[in-house]
This record gives sequence, structure tokens and C-alpha cells, in this order.
Amino acid sequence: MGVALKFNTGDTVELQLDKHDPSSKYRTVIESVEGDKVFEVFAPIHSGKVVLIGNGNIITVVFSQLNKATSRYEIFSFKARLESKENREGVALIKLLRISDFKKTQRRDFYRLNFVKEMELSTSLDGTGKIEVLSRDISAGGMRCVTTKRVKPGEKVIIHIVLVPKEPIDIIADVVSCDNMPDSMLRYDLRLRFNNLSKSQQTKLIRQINGVQAEYLKKLANKDYESHMEHILPNLSEEKLVRYNADVKFSIRLGYLMAINWILCFVIFILIVIARPVNEYPVARFFNIYTRTGWSPQALNVAIGVSVGTIILSILGLTIDRLRFAGRKPVNMTFVVCGSFALLAILICVTLYATVLNV
Repeated sequence: MGVALKFNTGDTVELQLDKHDPSSKYRTVIESVEGDKVFEVFAPIHSGKVVLIGNGNIITVVFSQLNKATSRYEIFSFKARLESKENREGVALIKLLRISDFKKTQRRDFYRLNFVKEMELSTSLDGTGKIEVLSRDISAGGMRCVTTKRVKPGEKVIIHIVLVPKEPIDIIADVVSCDNMPDSMLRYDLRLRFNNLSKSQQTKLIRQINGVQAEYLKKLANKDYESHMEHILPNLSEEKLVRYNADVKFSIRLGYLMAINWILCFVIFILIVIARPVNEYPVARFFNIYTRTGWSPQALNVAIGVSVGTIILSILGLTIDRLRFAGRKPVNMTFVVCGSFALLAILICVTLYATVLNV
């Protein structure tokens, strides 16, 4: 289909990773355009996490375009290949290459945006009878919200939409349905269909929906990119793939050192327990069996020695960990905890020597 398409920064697109899986659709926004075939989009976010897509994957891209003859937006799709990934100023971006022609599709919910915010609704066209509603999602054709007051289906209302604080939009809408919420008899699920939306209102609403989506994706990508970077790095370049594999092997070797530290902490605990005084029972005294009624200096000496070794091992582990992962991973708390426990054990032993044993 020979469609004159022009992508613009900020346009909303939908990425379909698997056409057989409805849950693999992710809304995102175009960040930059390098012609009619190459463009960059924000890496899609799902449940607060960057969606992992491998280089070379074929993706179905769905987008909209205004038909000037009918003044309506039409929905098209095409196939694209993921060319590369990039982290630009803390935001995850992916570059796509269009590899097929455009195909017109039938979609009515393309602009729908999940958006929770308090808004105001007037139950009469003169602006009276105002009630508060909580929006759930909104599109260029209507919206869904929650209200504590029932509104009759078929009535016309005015909804005061505030997606951008300084640019509110008042739209006349028809009440499609107003049903009780499943979890409450005092709240209603209100569905509205916008009535005779003018071209300027529709354009303004779609622009605001795109703007909210873009801002939302930027915040999520910036927040979650670093925590998921280790999963994305292997796909960025061969050099980073080598480093990633080396880090994994290094972490495994460091794990042995961590295990030794935990074992030493357990040994320290056992030694202190063994060093405790033993109760002398009459039977032992009758048979003249020796019972140690005080702290054992020998066990405490060994505990101090093991504790010193644990502290040295913890410092060594922390040093190695920071030399390898400084700025890329948080401090390894295993070495911090084990070192602190060993230091506490030394303080306990020294206190016992100075007080109970009078050394």
C-alpha cells in the first residue's frame, strides 16, 4: 500500500512482539526519526521493567495517521526489525528498521491510555450537577471512570478532562453504561462515549494522550533502566557481551569466598557456645567427674583467631568486589555482615577476658 507516512517525534506506536499472544503488545513513543524506514522509540515498559527484545527480532508496529479527506485517524501496521539498543542519558532506546509495506488495520482502541486521575463531570449540559469521578482509561473516542453516584445510561454529560494542567478540555459525552463495581455496591463503573468531538478537540486530546504516554515512558525508562542494564548489555555490543560473561564467571568465583565467610561465622558461633560455663550436677560431683564451671579460655582463643581470619577475608572480598564492580553494582553485603559479626565476636571475647576471666 503506497501510504505517504511521516513519523514525528512524540507519536505513539504499538509494538507487537508476537501476533498470536495478545499480552505481547506494548505502547511506546517515537524518540527520533532517521527517514521513512529508520526510527528510534523508547524501550517498552511492562510492570515497571524494561521489556527484553533481542537484536534482529521482527516486530509488528502499529501506528495512526490522519486522513485529511475524512478528518479521521486511520490505523496502519508494518513489520520492523530491531537493529540496535542504546542508553541515552539514562533512558533505554531501541532502533527499528521498517522491512515491509504499510497495511491498514481496523483498530478502535489505539489511543486508549490507562490514566488514573480525579476529574469532574457535569450531569447536565448547563454545567450544573457536578460530581467527582476517578478516570481509569481514556481514548480519543471515550473514557472509563469510577464514580460514587449513579448516572443513567443514555444521558448526555460534560466531562472536564485534565491531562495537561494548563490545557483542560470540556467534552460532551453520552453515558454508555453505569454498572456497580464488583467489589462495592457504592461505586459505579461509568463508561462514556464522546459526542460530536470536533477536529480541533480530537487533535488536542490525542496530542495530550501522546504527551502523557511519552512522559510516563521517559520516567519509567530512566528509573528502571539501570536495574535491568545487566540483562540488556549483552545485546548492545560484542565488547559488552564479553564483559557480561566475564562478570558472571567472576561472581561465581566470588561466591566461593562468600560461602567460606558464612562457614567461618558459623564456626565462631559454635566456639562461643562451647566456651560457655557448664552446670555442675550432683551426679558428676559424686563420681568425681570434672566439670568446667567457667568460660573456656582455649575455645575463646580459637574463636578470636577465627574471627580475625574472617575479618581479613571480608576485607579482601570487599576490596576485590569493589575493584571489579565499583559503580555498576551495590556493595556486597555478605562481606559487610560477616566482617561485622566477626568484629562483634572479638569484642565479646575480649570483654570476657577482661571481666570474667580477669586476664
